Amino acid sequence: MELVKFLEEVETGEPKEITETYTDEQLSQGGLVKIEAFIRTKTSSAAVRKANQRKREETEGLKTVTVKAPIEVKPLLQMIAKECSEGMTIEEAVKKTIPSVTSHAFVTPEDEQNIKIGKKVTKLSGWKKWIVSKLIGIKL
Repeated sequence: MELVKFLEEVETGEPKEITETYTDEQLSQGGLVKIEAFIRTKTSSAAVRKANQRKREETEGLKTVTVKAPIEVKPLLQMIAKECSEGMTIEEAVKKTIPSVTSHAFVTPEDEQNIKIGKKVTKLSGWKKWIVSKLIGIKL
């Protein structure tokens, strides 16, 4: 008889016909010793729980994703992911999480200052506009 290593390997099918049952006392008198045993299963309870969680999240349209990114952007990515899981589009989530983003890159505080200066220069007129634009090196 081959020993069974995992509970899942026990043959399934019809139970064997039992003609009589013995009490613990009768088995003890017959030389058997009562023991408690643990049987190893192929999947741990934690693995079963995690598999059920993944199935539930998949039906909700969610999936765990691993992304390699610089440490300093992790909180931003988490906030964007949270907003998206709550129903926002990716564009809305990015705009809400990082308000100063253009379509092509992040706008630094220095860039914002330069934009403000450029807008002020374009509001000037005449020779003032011409002189300031030549001094700061922008084409109008």
